[in-house]
Amino acid sequence: VAERLPKVRRWHARFRIRLNRGTVTSALWGRWLPQDRLFTDQVPFNLREGADVTYSDTGAVRCWIRGCKQDDRKRFGTLQLTSRGKNGDTSKLFAEQPRPEICFRGQGKRLTAWEKNNWDPNCIVVFQPKAWYDRANCVRFAESSMAEYTAEARAAGRRSCGFFDNLDGQTTTEFISTLSTAASCDTH
Repeated sequence: VAERLPKVRRWHARFRIRLNRGTVTSALWGRWLPQDRLFTDQVPFNLREGADVTYSDTGAVRCWIRGCKQDDRKRFGTLQLTSRGKNGDTSKLFAEQPRPEICFRGQGKRLTAWEKNNWDPNCIVVFQPKAWYDRANCVRFAESSMAEYTAEARAAGRRSCGFFDNLDGQTTTEFISTLSTAASCDTH
């Protein structure tokens, strides 16, 4: 931790400077209000196959996901979560935080209409051949999902700020410009 501390301090110092540049929305919060600060991160996951059941019974002391050793190296999907710097109405779903997004491996062509119609509408489901957020998937995310998440700020005439973990697709000029035009969102 000690060796990363100068880098963390530098990041926060740059962020404080950026908060006071441009159009300052609030004397307290600076350029971007907490609800207009969006943090996005991904985590890969695998699905288990090869056993008769992949779950434990209800009421079990320990939940155990059964599977084969060969499943450990397969990525079947990526869960991407975006959160705001401030919760909204806690009586609403996710306290008005953005919907989770799941990227499954494949193209989604062999799915039945019944399965697609039964996906939870509170979750965004996308497909990519390797379940990665590659350049094309990141641009799609900027055009659709981030535009949805920043709609309220844009309606009020405010810009948003996105914090990303520097995936290759999140550092391209196309992603940054799409994010700026489609979602009125800056990156930091």
